Amino acid sequence: MKIFIPLFVFGVWLIAIGIGAKLGTAIVWGGALVLAAPAAATVYYAWLILFRPPA
Repeated sequence: MKIFIPLFVFGVWLIAIGIGAKLGTAIVWGGALVLAAPAAATVYYAWLILFRPPA
């Protein structure tokens, strides 16, 4: 997990200096998705537990 934060910062830096904007954007989006995935999964499973349809 800790490896994604430097990659995220590196992507922002690439965008900021204007070199490899597409690569930097891909790194930032990839890092954001990896960081957001556990929270999204938690919300999804909580939703399933609380609002599961009747069997």
